[in-house]
Amino acid sequence: MKNIHLLLLSLYLLSINSTEARVSEKIIGGEIVTSITEPTFSYTVRLLIKQSFSPVDAPELGKRSFSNKCSGVVVSPGKILTAAHCFPSSLEVEINGKMRKVRLIDRVIRVFSWFKAGSPEFTGIIADDYVTHPDYDENWTSNVSDFWNPTEKINDIAIVLHSEPLNYQKTPIELSERPVETFKNKIFRLSGFGKSSRSQIEMSQLKYVDIKYNRILKNEIDFALGDGNFESPSEVKNPKGGCFGDSGGPIVVDNELVGLISRGPGKENGDCFSSISIGTSIYPYIEWIRSIE
Repeated sequence: MKNIHLLLLSLYLLSINSTEARVSEKIIGGEIVTSITEPTFSYTVRLLIKQSFSPVDAPELGKRSFSNKCSGVVVSPGKILTAAHCFPSSLEVEINGKMRKVRLIDRVIRVFSWFKAGSPEFTGIIADDYVTHPDYDENWTSNVSDFWNPTEKINDIAIVLHSEPLNYQKTPIELSERPVETFKNKIFRLSGFGKSSRSQIEMSQLKYVDIKYNRILKNEIDFALGDGNFESPSEVKNPKGGCFGDSGGPIVVDNELVGLISRGPGKENGDCFSSISIGTSIYPYIEWIRSIE
């Protein structure tokens, strides 16, 4: 197997010294959800997570901020699942030509039912709180023997809590109580608010894509989807899968939530155009999900 680089599928916007650095892409090869009556719309949401830089760590940054864009899925009234890596506690920032680790503070999570500029629901609501899985380590890529197919559990799952009702009538999706392998002969639907091309500047509307099961990973929790080459991923023709901004979005089979979009190959291996997406299984975390209120 050749060296494989990793790509986390959140999207960030970082403003430093009046220069904005963008990382951006989306659901690849899918369809736009055009009606609020479509089932995919009823449970998928968009998250905008804004944080300030610690003035103690980097007073030079002043009031500049960091924004992370992810997707999420409604699983009960007031509870949304998403990816844990959408909530970094710090960031490596280049300041005056040197890299510095800066803590992130004062997190504000805005939840959008729909993303369409100029419409009433564009403003979204403010979430009350969030909880990442207690065993999630945001530095996990440095602490596992193989970050592409780890034997260790990654636990890339988080819960966003809100008391203010979402715009439109969102319907929670049912959590699957079966291992993801039992669905291996089914079609998996991914949905999210990420980007759909490398050249796209801003987030687009909700999209979905239907793809096939590929394999369960060595840790028996994460799983790969898509018809790309898992052992040696690279860019392919007619790719399908998740990308930047889709992190935390739902992976659904037969109207059951079986997983969350997590990551994929890095740029050197075709990134979002490799037709390989990795998800986090829901089944092992059901007890934890239900314990959080």
